[in-house]
Amino acid sequence: MKYTKIFAFLLTAGLLLALCACKSDPKSEEQEEPDPNFPVQLELVHETLTIQEAPSSVVSLSPAITTLFYELGEDEFLKGVSSYAPAEAAEKTDCGTAQFVDLEAVAAIGPDLLFTDAPLLEEQLTELYQMDVEVIWIPHPESEQEIQERAELVLLALYGREEGAKRADTFAEEWQKAWRPLEEVETSVKEEKNVVLLGREDLAATGDTWEGNLLAFLGMKNPAQEGSDWQVPEKQTAEDGAVSYVYDEEAVEWNPDVIFYDSRLSAEAIKAHQLYADSNAVANDALYPLDWSILQMQNRELPELLGSMVEKVYPELWEQIQEEWKAAQESEQNTEETEPAEPEAQAEAAKE
Repeated sequence: MKYTKIFAFLLTAGLLLALCACKSDPKSEEQEEPDPNFPVQLELVHETLTIQEAPSSVVSLSPAITTLFYELGEDEFLKGVSSYAPAEAAEKTDCGTAQFVDLEAVAAIGPDLLFTDAPLLEEQLTELYQMDVEVIWIPHPESEQEIQERAELVLLALYGREEGAKRADTFAEEWQKAWRPLEEVETSVKEEKNVVLLGREDLAATGDTWEGNLLAFLGMKNPAQEGSDWQVPEKQTAEDGAVSYVYDEEAVEWNPDVIFYDSRLSAEAIKAHQLYADSNAVANDALYPLDWSILQMQNRELPELLGSMVEKVYPELWEQIQEEWKAAQESEQNTEETEPAEPEAQAEAAKE
């Protein structure tokens, strides 16, 4: 009986010690803190996509998005690119195109994410889902705002809610700084000039295109505005010799003062074309080549390219806008430098 009481006492004491140890063990009270970045939701045009964790490898089937990765300094994520990727991505694995994905190449990489700016074939999309690849479809931007949103979606996908948003804000700040002078042009133009933008001798940017909208944004009157899908008007000559230019039986004014064209085209061929031979642009030799890839990629060189277009069409106005913008920037910088320091900073300075 005596030994039984001693055993019961020791057992009770052991249990109490064990309970105390559990209560005092900080590990038992620790709770895993939630990740502030993942999962993250992406609000895409066609769906809301949730990415559960940070990706480590990515495939881009969009040359424009591939270019964006390099501009953002995030090209280390890229393991595969499209067959038409820019030259800087030549060392990356060729994964085909959005129209026909090289599924074997993608499977060999095993990416977490695949970016595209065009829809994929349904059967290939299904196979990618079976590989546990998240497909992120970001259509080609049709406005300056959508260019910013594309960068934000890419950075949120790579870095999540907080870190991705912070990096997106930095991109937006830099982009807007380059873009804002262009916003002054349209409202400052006193007399619009007729300007056409040619992808080929017989393809002009019409009012329903991204490129055509850029002309309007820059305060330029687009003779091809009434057309659609890059179609040029039809030239008609009446019995009395009068010449007219027609879109769907509707006559339009067609005498460009300035012609911008894809630099791969021949200026001489444009000058000889029946639509342009008698124009003011040809008479004044106002034909200017453009790096077409910048218009298509919509990258950080775009504001500079558009600025050069304004300079060709409205040189004095563009010089004035540049000077005013530079003065505003310098004034803002001087204001920041002369603003009183925050209380904490003042306190630290006093200690020193």
